[in-house]
Amino acid sequence: MAAFSGLRTLTSCSPLAPGPAVKGITLDKATAEWLQGALLEKAKSSLEVQEKRLAVLKTSYEKINNRISRLYDAKFDNDIPEEGFIAKEKEYQRQLIEIKAQIEGAQRTNPNFLEDTQRTLELSKRLQPLYVKANYEEKAKILQLIASNYTLVDVTPVPKYRKPFSFIAEGLICSNWLPVLDDFRNWLLAEAPHTFLAEMRMT
Repeated sequence: MAAFSGLRTLTSCSPLAPGPAVKGITLDKATAEWLQGALLEKAKSSLEVQEKRLAVLKTSYEKINNRISRLYDAKFDNDIPEEGFIAKEKEYQRQLIEIKAQIEGAQRTNPNFLEDTQRTLELSKRLQPLYVKANYEEKAKILQLIASNYTLVDVTPVPKYRKPFSFIAEGLICSNWLPVLDDFRNWLLAEAPHTFLAEMRMT
């Protein structure tokens, strides 16, 4: 097994890609439409959970702020010793920082999720015909964009697909999309694949 340009095996389901690298990640219309619906449903559930979590975090943040206000009232009224005030203030400020970081993390959601999902799946439907029509330079660019690495197994180049093609390849090869749907949805939701889509505009 020889490696060139750095490529490795495709997935844990199968050591070899079925057919050419591009054909192995090209979706038919029915699969693309089903996958879009499944991803949107998954995203809807995730966003509902996220909204509830954000509400809880914001409530906690407000409670800590109220405690800090009462702590300062207690200090000004001489109801708490200076050492106790300093210790409590540090504790509350630390909690605020932690909660704020959690809120910011929960708010990192791709605002273009729907559009990016449609564009990604539309591209995956068009890959094979685009590749066939492309000239040699365009073919090379497509192969570089869809995979980070290729391994030569006997005489067959086997791709290590980039995201999101790794999700598509695994779903097609295993004939089971359930294990990869969550990872695919999370990539679309959180990683905001604008760079990937911009790179693929040439297609």
